[in-house]
Amino acid sequence: MAAAPLHVVSVQTTGEKGGAEYSNVDLMHGLAERGARVKLLTNFPEIAEGSGVPVREVDLGPKLSRRSVVKVALGFLPWLVRLLRELRRERAENGPIDVLLVHYKKEQLMAALVPRRLARTVVWAEWGPVPFEFRRGLPRLLYRLAARR
Repeated sequence: MAAAPLHVVSVQTTGEKGGAEYSNVDLMHGLAERGARVKLLTNFPEIAEGSGVPVREVDLGPKLSRRSVVKVALGFLPWLVRLLRELRRERAENGPIDVLLVHYKKEQLMAALVPRRLARTVVWAEWGPVPFEFRRGLPRLLYRLAARR
């Protein structure tokens, strides 16, 4: 009996449509061409138009930045619950999620709290250096703990 194809869910919520966003769509398209089942969870579904990559729109708040840190801290739990709900929905519709692919710091922190039964493996795609704010103190500790998953 043949193994089920790899199921990859990419979470990419952003405030812009730039190189990283389009590169991720290309990555997901390439995985789909090689037989993987893919889904992109994003707040900008139009970035995947014409690519053939299935998309589900989800709002998980702004990207984590110096200006948004308070808003992200206050909204983190409700947005995490929303992410978990979307992942459960994806699993129910398309089977077990083999890889949860996350791209930005907030989603990387959230992914550390996703149960293994919901997503077997978490992969971080890094699009640049770790911001200075994550290199010391509590932010560094939280980021290092998230990296363990």
